Amino acid sequence: APPDAAAQAWFADRLARVQDLASREAVPVQAWSAFGMDAAVWLAGTQGAIMLALLEPAVFAELMEIILAADLARTELAASHPGVDMVVQRGWYSSTDFWSPQLFDQFVFPGLTQLVEVAHRHGKKYAYVMTTGVSVLGPRLADAGVDVLYFVDPVQDALSVETARDLLGDRLTLCGGTNALSLQSGDPQ
Repeated sequence: APPDAAAQAWFADRLARVQDLASREAVPVQAWSAFGMDAAVWLAGTQGAIMLALLEPAVFAELMEIILAADLARTELAASHPGVDMVVQRGWYSSTDFWSPQLFDQFVFPGLTQLVEVAHRHGKKYAYVMTTGVSVLGPRLADAGVDVLYFVDPVQDALSVETARDLLGDRLTLCGGTNALSLQSGDPQ
């Protein structure tokens, strides 16, 4: 559900404390406000969400509209706050590990463009998290206006940093992470 008065008050109090630290340390602040397909998978399970999208697309579309309404309200709250520099959407479960590009375009892309518009209207950056399927869906994220793509992962996605840069580097900022598999195997350097 969209944040009620109590949640809005909690957010304002939390950001007042965060803003004090952020200004003292000169660090940007991000708010993770949108969940999209991650929420659908949490609510219906992985197989349940995929089967619902395939067998009952109208029902799945209604679920995604409910999730989007809450995501939009949280994103509006976060992006309108002067202490927030960037809003972030979880997208671990929106990759090609779960959805075809066609289903992504049908169920993710329209809402994503709305969320990006909210952030940009408030002068904020919009980030998205996707660790696999970046070579296929990364351009669609850029098409939606996403500013930052988090956790480009050469181990998990078999996509080299150089290839990701060549594919998307002139359209959005790429942020990679150190894969846990890399940390436990091979040369510690």
